[in-house]
Amino acid sequence: MPQKLIATFIILVLPAMGMAQKPLDHKKRIYNSPEGKIYIQKSLPVYLRIATSPDEDAESYLLKSQETSEYSNPMYFDTEGWNTVRSPSAVDTSNKQIVYPLEDIVFEVYADSKPPRSNAQMPEASRTANGKKYYGREVEVQLAGKDALSGLEQIYYSLDGEAYKPYKNSISCKEEKEYQLRYYSIDHVHNVEKPKMVRFVIDKTSPTTSYSIEGDNKNNILGTDASIRLTSKDSLSGIKEIRYSINGNAEEVYREPISVKNFGENNNELVYYAIDHVGNKEKKQSLSSSVEKKGGSDNGNDGFSFYIDRDAPETEIRIKGDQYEGKHLFVSERSKVEILASDDKSGVRQVTYSINNSSLGNMYEGPFHLEEAGLQYINFSAEDQVKNISPRKTKAVFMDTGNPRSEIQFVGKNYKSRDTIFVRNKTKLKISGKDGESGMKQILYKIDGGDPVSFKQPFGFEEDGLHQVHYHAVDQVNNHEEDHKVKVYLDQEAPEIYHHFSVKAIGTKQIREEQYTIYPSNCRLYVAATDMACGTEKLKYRVNEGEWKTRIPVPQLEPGNYEVEIHSTDYLGNEDSTTVKFAIEH
Repeated sequence: MPQKLIATFIILVLPAMGMAQKPLDHKKRIYNSPEGKIYIQKSLPVYLRIATSPDEDAESYLLKSQETSEYSNPMYFDTEGWNTVRSPSAVDTSNKQIVYPLEDIVFEVYADSKPPRSNAQMPEASRTANGKKYYGREVEVQLAGKDALSGLEQIYYSLDGEAYKPYKNSISCKEEKEYQLRYYSIDHVHNVEKPKMVRFVIDKTSPTTSYSIEGDNKNNILGTDASIRLTSKDSLSGIKEIRYSINGNAEEVYREPISVKNFGENNNELVYYAIDHVGNKEKKQSLSSSVEKKGGSDNGNDGFSFYIDRDAPETEIRIKGDQYEGKHLFVSERSKVEILASDDKSGVRQVTYSINNSSLGNMYEGPFHLEEAGLQYINFSAEDQVKNISPRKTKAVFMDTGNPRSEIQFVGKNYKSRDTIFVRNKTKLKISGKDGESGMKQILYKIDGGDPVSFKQPFGFEEDGLHQVHYHAVDQVNNHEEDHKVKVYLDQEAPEIYHHFSVKAIGTKQIREEQYTIYPSNCRLYVAATDMACGTEKLKYRVNEGEWKTRIPVPQLEPGNYEVEIHSTDYLGNEDSTTVKFAIEH
C-alpha cells in the first residue's frame, strides 16, 4: 500500500531589514492567535515551504513558482485583512479521490499593517491652555487601546522623560509640578502606534500678590494721577483673577490700577487677594493708606500722601570727547552728545531730542554720536515724573569729519632723486597745513623714529647721511591725516676729483723748486669726479689760467709746461678743486 502523503504549507517570514527609530525596538512578526488564526505584519516577505509531515522538524522544501517567479520568493500579501493560499480541486483524505462538486482547498492568512490606537483617560481639568491640562489635586491616568485585526498586545508609557515601560495599572501623579506623559501601543504583529503625549500640571499652591505705586510718585510724594497696581504671580496654572475691596465695600474684580482718587480724605484700607485657575485662593492682604502728607513713609502700612510738583526740569547739552568752540561748536565723529537734565522735586522721567527736526521724536537713553557731517541743530527737552515739560532748547553743533592736509617745503639748496631729497646743512624743512572746518591745531613730526614733536619753526639736520621724516596734521577736534614720510639725505661732501694720463711718464724735471712729470707729445689728460650722494652736476677745467672748459679729455697739448686747474660741483653746490702740474716734450 503506498505511503500516505501529507502536504503541509509553511509560511516563513524574514525579518525586515533595518530598524525604525522608535521608543523601543518592536520587531515585526507573525502571530498565531488562541483561535488558531494566523496574523502577519503586512510588509513582511512571505516564503512557502512543503512537507509530508506536520512535525516541526520534518524535512520541508521551498516552493518555487515558474510562471510568476518575479513575484515569488519572496511574495507579499496585497490585501489588508483576510488573504488566502489556495489549491484547486479538493481530494478526499480517506480515498484520495477528487471531491465533487469541485471546491478549492483554502489556507487563511490575515495581513495586518494598521497600528492600534490608544488614549489617555484623565479627570476633567480645571483649565486647558497652551496644550496643557491644569489640576488642583492628585491625578490618576488610565491608558486604554484597541486594534482592529491582530489585537492589542501592549501599551508602553514614559513619564517625564523616563525610559518607556509596559503599562499595567493606572498612573498615579501626586507631586506638584508639570508632567509630560508619552505613550503608544503595539498589536500582536508589532505594528507600532506613533507616540502620543499629554502635558498636565498639578498646582496645589496659592498665588501671591504684590502692589506698586505708579504715576506721579517721588519719595512717596504723589501726584493726583498716581495709582496702585496689583500684580499676582502663580508659577503653574496662572492667575484667574484678582479681587479687592476699599474700606469694606463690595469686592470687585481688579482690571486696572486703582486710582488714589478712589480713596477718602482720611485713613483707608485696601484688601486684595488672587485666585488661580485651579481654585487655589490667596490669603487676604491689606494695605492701609492716607492722602495726608507724611514724609518718609514707605508706601506700606505707614501710608502715603502727595505733593504737586509744577516745576519743569533744567536741561543742557554737554560734549564728551573732541570739541572746539569757534565759529560753531565743532566736534568729531568720535565725540558724543550728552543731554543733562535735573529736577529737584519729583525727578526726571524722560529726555527727548531730535536732530534737524522739531518733533523731539527720539528718546534719550545715553550719550550718542552724530551721524551726519556738517552743521547740526540738536533740539531737546525733558519731562519730570509728574509730566512737567521743560521748554525746548536748540544747540548748533558742527561735526567735522574731514582731515587736515599738510605739506613739506625745503628752504635752501635741495635736490630730489627718485624718493630722496638731498639737502645741505643750511637747508631747512618747513611744514605747513590747512583745514577748512574746525581749523588747524598742530603738525606733528618725528625724525628717524624719535618721539613726535609739534612743528614750531623750520628745522635742519646736523648729521650727514639718510634721515626719515614722518609728519601729519591735526585739526582742532583731533582729526588727523595719514602719516606722510619723506627721505632726506644731508650731503656736505663735494665730488671727489680724479685724473689720469693716457700714457706713462717719460721722466721728471725741476722747475723753480717744483717737480714736474714729463709726458710724451701724444699724451692725453683725462679728468673726472665722483659724488657718492646726490651726484656730480658740473666738472670743468682750465689750462694755465685760461678759459674754463668742459670737454673731456683735455685737447692734445703742444710741448711745454702746464698747470691744469680742475673744479667739480654736485647738485647741492658742494664744490672742490685741484691743480695738476706736468710737462709735454717730444
